[in-house]
Amino acid sequence: LADAGLWSETPAAAIQSGTLANQKTISTTLATLAAEVERAKLAAPAIVVVGECVSLREQLKWAERMPLFGRRIVVTRTSANASSFARELRALGAEVIEFPTIETVAPDSYATLDTQISRIDFFDWIIFTSANGVETFIQRLRGLRKDIRALGKNRIAAIGPATAHSIESYALCVDAMPTEYRAEAIIEAIGSEKVRGARILIPRAQIAREVLPEMLRECGAAEVIVAPVYKTITPVGAAIDRMRDALESTGYDLVAFTSSSTASNFVEMVGKPKPGAKAAAIGPITAATATKLGFEVVVKPREYTTAALATAIREYFASQPQSG
Repeated sequence: LADAGLWSETPAAAIQSGTLANQKTISTTLATLAAEVERAKLAAPAIVVVGECVSLREQLKWAERMPLFGRRIVVTRTSANASSFARELRALGAEVIEFPTIETVAPDSYATLDTQISRIDFFDWIIFTSANGVETFIQRLRGLRKDIRALGKNRIAAIGPATAHSIESYALCVDAMPTEYRAEAIIEAIGSEKVRGARILIPRAQIAREVLPEMLRECGAAEVIVAPVYKTITPVGAAIDRMRDALESTGYDLVAFTSSSTASNFVEMVGKPKPGAKAAAIGPITAATATKLGFEVVVKPREYTTAALATAIREYFASQPQSG
């Protein structure tokens, strides 16, 4: 361009990996652009912009002003559940790597669930601990030729707002929900006097912590039935292998865990974290698991929801200097 007569002081810029966490930008002039690019070690993929429009960069660099710009964050939720959380992080400017470390599949058997649905009016309470549990429960209810009228005598508890929202989408009211979104707090939300002598059904994951059923029994519940509605497994396959290879080559600023199983499976799939690897954990139990696995848990939201987790991630990075 210079040889063809373009003024050597024409503004020029080179942008590497535009919009991604490793974006780098060099703004200079046509005469010095090549030397500056070499000095900064910019590499493909990159784009070169030449012209007066380059001088508008300071007014137009809206992406670089976003609170999570330049941050690469790994989301480990199941593919079905990751979208809204990932969307929130991307809206804040993060480069999100969706790397599901759990997959939800049918339990080994629905026999226990089907049996308890057939006698559903014997239960005083149904406690749902996840939105997945709600969805599968309703599917089995339909499969057995019943509908929500069969739950007319039951009171319903939900572990948190996402679970409650799923329940309410079927025109069912939530009678109890703890302010602290973990299983142990449900007893306080229901009231220990209502637990005493009650018959309780818990549709939940096939493998889960036994704290809630044991505490309900200790509080005097007459009957506590745990009915598997799904189970979580570690994803396998070529796509997962490709994602793992990509993650190992690019690295990350933070990995977000929404359950203990997402943290355990991440280490199983990727390997032990490097010293100083940082994590965000949705709650104290997940945080304890991540810490035990070798992560430095730097983000713990006040509420145990993905919306609160996204806000806490933003607040954490706001206090951290941007590298590069």
